[in-house]
This record gives sequence, C-alpha cells and structure tokens, in this order.
Amino acid sequence: MQGVFVLVAAAGAAYFAFAKRRFDFLSLGYVSALVYFLPGFAGFTRMPQTVFSAFREPVPLIEETYWVFILVLGALAVTAVVTDRLPVREFPRFKIPAPHLALSILLALTLLGFGGTVLSAGRLLLADEKHMIVASVGRWRILWVNGAALGALLAFSLRKWWILAGCMVLLLADLYVGFRNNLALTTISLFLLWLTAKGEQRLALRNLRAGLAAAAAAVVFFAYKFLYVPIKQGNWSELTYRLTDWGYISRGLSHSEPFVTQTILNEVLTRRFQVGLEGFGQVFFNLVPFAPAFGLKATPISARFREELFPGTPGGLGSNIWAEMWSRGGWPLLFLFAMAFALSLFLASEALRCRDPLVLPMVALNGSYWAFYIHRNTLTYQVNLHKRLLLLWLIAAAVGVLMVALRRTAPPGKHDNLES
Repeated sequence: MQGVFVLVAAAGAAYFAFAKRRFDFLSLGYVSALVYFLPGFAGFTRMPQTVFSAFREPVPLIEETYWVFILVLGALAVTAVVTDRLPVREFPRFKIPAPHLALSILLALTLLGFGGTVLSAGRLLLADEKHMIVASVGRWRILWVNGAALGALLAFSLRKWWILAGCMVLLLADLYVGFRNNLALTTISLFLLWLTAKGEQRLALRNLRAGLAAAAAAVVFFAYKFLYVPIKQGNWSELTYRLTDWGYISRGLSHSEPFVTQTILNEVLTRRFQVGLEGFGQVFFNLVPFAPAFGLKATPISARFREELFPGTPGGLGSNIWAEMWSRGGWPLLFLFAMAFALSLFLASEALRCRDPLVLPMVALNGSYWAFYIHRNTLTYQVNLHKRLLLLWLIAAAVGVLMVALRRTAPPGKHDNLES
C-alpha cells in the first residue's frame, strides 16, 4: 500500500504544481495533507510514551491508515480537477467601510493583549518548559496573537508595511515564547494572498523559488520545536549542534508532529476504537462565546484517545481529525467528511475572489487554519479557533461601521472622512 500511496501523492502534487490554476485553499490543503501524511512515506509512526510502550517506539502503518491518506489526497485532487473546469464566477462587489479604522482597533487590541500577557505571566514567559508556559498564559494571549495575525493580514491588504512589520514582530515574540502555530499560519496566509493575486499560473514553472522558500519556511517551523529550548537557555553550542548534525535533524524529522498525530489514526484503526456520536454536541457548545465561563464544558475526544489508547501519556499528543471521524461513524462518516472538507476548501477559494480589503484577510486566515491546521485538531477545537478569529474581526469591523453610521448622522463639517 505504501507504493500506491506514493503514486497517488505524486500524481496529485504534479497536478497542483503544473496545472494552470490559481493557488488556493485546495492547493494549500493538499500541501498540508502531504506534510501531515509524512509517515506514509516513511512507513511508520512514533508511539508516544505510555504505560505499555517505550518512548517514541516506531510502529508500522497498517493498510487501513494508507487508505485514509489516499482518500483525503484523492478527495482534494479530484475536487480541484473538477472545479477547475467550472466557469469563473464574479464575486459580488461590496465594501465594508473604514478598514483603516478597523486596523487601528486590531492593533490596539493586540497591544492590550500583549501587555496583559506580560503583566499576568511575567518571567514565566521566559521559561523553557512548555507546560509552565501554557499554564501561565490565558485569554490575554488569545487576544494578542489573534489580533496580531488579523492585523498583519489587514495591513498587507491595505499596504501598510510598517504595521505589517510590527504585527509580525509581535508574532515572533510568541514564537520565542514557544508557540509556532500563530506565526506559521499568518505566514501561510500572507503567502496565499500573494500567490492568489497572481492569478492562474503553472506554479512549479512560474514560482519555483517561492515554492522552495515556502518549503524552507515549513522546515524552520517544524524544527523550532527542537530548537526553542536552547534558544531560551542561551545555549548556543547546543543550538549549533542541533542545526548542523544531520543525525539529529533526521531524528527530529521522524519525531515531528505528523509522526505523533498519525499514531492516533493508526492506533484507532488497529484497535477498531469507536466512540459513536457521544460528545459530538460539544461542537455546538463551542459556538457560544466564552462557553467555558458559563460552565459549558465537555470532555474532548482527544482526552478519550489519550486515556484509552495511550494511557500514561504525559501530554503533547494533539489529536487527529480523521481518527475522530472514523471512531464516530466508521468509513461512511470519514468519506463524507473528506468530501465535505474538499468542497469547503473550494467554496472558501471562491471567497478569495472578494476584493474588499477588510473581508479578504478574514477569509485568508480562517481558510488557512481550516486547510492546514485541521489535521492535528479535533473538530471542536477547530471550531473554537475560528470562533475566536471571527469574533475579533467582527469587533474591529463593527466599530468602523458604527463610526461611519454616526458620521452620517452628524452635522456636516464636524467629522473626518472615516470611510476610506
């Protein structure tokens, strides 16, 4: 099965690389799937430490795991091939007022979140133990990183380069603290907007350097998990060793996040572990703003995976959306979700045709989170990520709309022009 998987992966990659098409969320989704399905090329995953297994023991992939990989890659590639032959549709033209004011609001909220995080967590932000950092940061950091991500994309859309640079510096600070995902997803979204604006092209022929640069950035983000401890300790000799020793680099790659998250899928299929639709309603709990503050809590399926499949795991296991779908509804639900996932990426790609400078960043960031980050999350947590981004964007956009509405009711000459 490994050979079949490699052939399918290569065929799909060749289409996205050489077909004349826009770089969109289907392209990004396929790249993400290749990254998170790296164990398929190696033929094994890495078992986390449990009461039954040795630390990082390699586990061969079973045939059913390969079928899941092939199903997801096939769904994305087939959807791209079919939809690329549909006529191009003009996106409705509209303009949400005051994008510059919305950018100012996002920047203010970002700085508020950053300041609140520093004041509440203090020197613990400089700690080199991840569990201490996670325990010390709270909602302030959520405001900080989401505001900086949306602000960076809106600044890019409005060509405000100094504000873009400032937002990226704030995200680099988050990277230094020990979190990779926010800077990574923002960088991916910026890359997506830049390539999408170039229109239809044969990516491997027209932007090979951009593709290589993106691959290099991906390696850096994956490698940072193994580099941030010596960086925060100021242990430059250890950092140099980790960056230059090929044996350490190759071991780090085979111990990276995809090799952990796909262990969940492999184990679920091996043991035929099923939970049914129990707890599926928690997805709707997470649609409620600040649900935990109102006592709306539910046990995530990732906790079931950890407790029943990997007892004794100290943490850092993450989750696997494909394992979740199979354990809830077997192959039928997995197939339906894969098709829905591919279709949703096509619809989100159509929304990229919107030229409104305030809407486009929201579409780009949410779409990138959905296309790239979903492989290692539960559906509940994924919904929570999008809810945070949407709420923050709505606050910034609503302030602009409200100010323009007030301006129109004010006497002439008593206001500035806020609609630009």
